[in-house]
Amino acid sequence: MRHQRAPVLTLAIGLGCCASVGHAAWARLHYVESGAAGTLVYQPEGSASRTTTSYLGLSVAPAPAVPRPTHIVTFRHAYTGRMVAVPMAFPIGTPRLAYRADSVVYDYGIYSITVRFVEDGSVDVVYRSGLFRSL
Repeated sequence: MRHQRAPVLTLAIGLGCCASVGHAAWARLHYVESGAAGTLVYQPEGSASRTTTSYLGLSVAPAPAVPRPTHIVTFRHAYTGRMVAVPMAFPIGTPRLAYRADSVVYDYGIYSITVRFVEDGSVDVVYRSGLFRSL
């Protein structure tokens, strides 16, 4: 009977360690239009827009930093039809692109960037890192 509990106890301890150590970060940056030229400006929405969560989702903490933009990418907004210039931070590498009705996803494997078009004309850029990686 004692031998049957050992694997379950070992698994529980292992998952507990992963939950506290294995962090993956994500940041959602909200951009609103600031003029007729389609220029977007970052609008902070409080601490809920940037968080770091554990691998199992057991802990949530504020993210240490926001990705610094490296490129300005122009999109046709899915709802308004206007051209918008979105500041984005791209990592090194070539992504797979996935186009959806209201978003564009840049998939780098364990790192992804999603550009989500909001009905009010604003844009959300969501950065997601993989396990054990920061933004």
